[in-house]
Amino acid sequence: MNAPHRKPSFLDLRAPLFALGLVIIAAFVVGCRQAAAQGYEGHLFWRAVFSVERAAQPWALAAAVVAWLQFTILIFVFGYRRRAALTLGTGWLLAMMLARSLPDLVMRIAHRIPPERLPVFAREPEAMGAFLNRIVTSFFLPERLWENLAATPALWIVPLLLPVLLGLALAPAWYFVARRWTTRDAMKLNVVSWTAYFAVLVVSAALPTAASALTRPETKRPDVVLISIDTLRRDMLGVYGRLPSPTPNLDRLAAQGTVAADMRAPSSWTLPSHAALLTGLRPWRLGIAKVTDRLPNTAWTLAEQLATAGYDTHAIVTHLFVDAPYGFAQGFDRMSHPPSERATEVVSEGVDYLARRGGDPAFLFLHFYDPHWPYQPPDNVPPEWLADVSPAARREVDRHDDAFALVDALRQGPPEWTAAAWALYRAEIWATDDAIGRLLEAIEQSGRPTIIAVVSDHGEMFGAHDMYGHGMTLFEGEIRVPCIVAGPGVPAGRTLDGPTSLMDVAPSILELLEFPAPTQIDGRSFVDALKTNRRAPTRWIAGENHWLSSQPVRYLCDGEWKWQSGLHDTVKGREVEYPEAWYFLPDDPDENVPFTADEPVPQLEELLQLLFAEKRAGEAPVPLSQAERERLKSLGYLP
Repeated sequence: MNAPHRKPSFLDLRAPLFALGLVIIAAFVVGCRQAAAQGYEGHLFWRAVFSVERAAQPWALAAAVVAWLQFTILIFVFGYRRRAALTLGTGWLLAMMLARSLPDLVMRIAHRIPPERLPVFAREPEAMGAFLNRIVTSFFLPERLWENLAATPALWIVPLLLPVLLGLALAPAWYFVARRWTTRDAMKLNVVSWTAYFAVLVVSAALPTAASALTRPETKRPDVVLISIDTLRRDMLGVYGRLPSPTPNLDRLAAQGTVAADMRAPSSWTLPSHAALLTGLRPWRLGIAKVTDRLPNTAWTLAEQLATAGYDTHAIVTHLFVDAPYGFAQGFDRMSHPPSERATEVVSEGVDYLARRGGDPAFLFLHFYDPHWPYQPPDNVPPEWLADVSPAARREVDRHDDAFALVDALRQGPPEWTAAAWALYRAEIWATDDAIGRLLEAIEQSGRPTIIAVVSDHGEMFGAHDMYGHGMTLFEGEIRVPCIVAGPGVPAGRTLDGPTSLMDVAPSILELLEFPAPTQIDGRSFVDALKTNRRAPTRWIAGENHWLSSQPVRYLCDGEWKWQSGLHDTVKGREVEYPEAWYFLPDDPDENVPFTADEPVPQLEELLQLLFAEKRAGEAPVPLSQAERERLKSLGYLP
């Protein structure tokens, strides 16, 4: 009875079957907990659980394969299946305990960093530790980790060997304590136990699928494609006056729809601007001010609203700040992040999604990163866009692997270097527009009614006010953004005047679809003004940066008057100073001459109280791995 059984048998399938089932059941539990935490009910609840289970399916298969390999190895080591099972179970228990202790380990490391070496975005060890931990956790997102393991087979050594080695390390002590238990028949799962186990497995796997399908509402409304082009200045589009135009496809789309002439972003960097775009709320109301902050679960996103109405929802993003670790996956059936982060890959995946989705309307969110530094346009850019760039100037721009090193070089170097950066930036915009042209062609050929909205999250500075890049100041070059809306219900060839904000995009899309916008949002739909050919109502648009400076930097603008709070600080080792000032934009659109009259808008304090009163502390901070920190540092987001 106790003789070794070194030859694998059919009974050894119990280990992989058990592992496969555990992943499915765990996904069901995790999905239910996440959906409850989001406050979901009905169709959206079961849809969220189904999405988690669908993402876990490749992991269930991987778990079965790994468990079978590990169990087979241990049978040949011990000869006893019960000891092999005990060792394997012990190893996985230790591995999970080790994973659970990783956040505490990272926090201890953060506390050992000298205070003077802590970055400006996380001046306290707790913030730094939380920042690191979130990105470590984000590496285990099911779809992303599966892609990493598929791309790098050597990584399989971690789940394959680590639990085995940990189990073997503790095996002698464990056998001494549990020797009698390991020889008993009680270790065997009987028929009743397996029957109950498979019953739970079947319910876990089938219930979300069935409940999601049964509760799905019917809707015949148009598709929605929302495009965000990172770091795209408004004045780079031909429809806004740039000639020659690097955006012929977007210009044609603008001729088919309406252009918002005076839209501003609530910040000059990616995370808070996208939070406002997708929720209609001011970022400071969401608690988003630093790179450690994430979109809270309580936020109700455009994707969640459309998913509730029966839309298929899909997102393709190319920046960490708009990705799942920062909470932006809320409401999306799937959020992917192409490895190359190039516009051509984003469009290819988007066109493929639109071609294979079913008959239900779709919401597709596309984020393009190409115009962001580093300025490295692809080879298909026509040579005339770079004709005036000398090889020496381009080498100078290309050789810097840190955004702030490039800023220093452009400030100190000849004008040819800045001109080269401008040209490379415009070439990136041309390449993005060229890729988007293929997307627009695919949408047109599909014949499906589609509302298309194109915006940017912020602009880019190239020497005005001695500023380069983005994220420090709130001058017009950084916060004034393009907005094009086309599709059913949108007048063609029209320009919408009057002050608008990125926060207005989500409620406007909902009104075009005849859905009610959520209450208590800050954005205002501009659809009525758009359809009646009137100006958007005059109101004060507000914005804030508070991710690098010790104090928040703010602006107010009603389309004519603009106030900036100014900045006097040392940011990333560099002195940054510009004064608090009022500007009258009709006479001074470049903000060169501060208005000198006393208190041109006397209600400044009242406006600040009104627009910035509702601030909240950020939720669970988003930590980053060392690799992600180095990546963000090279892009200029971290010191």
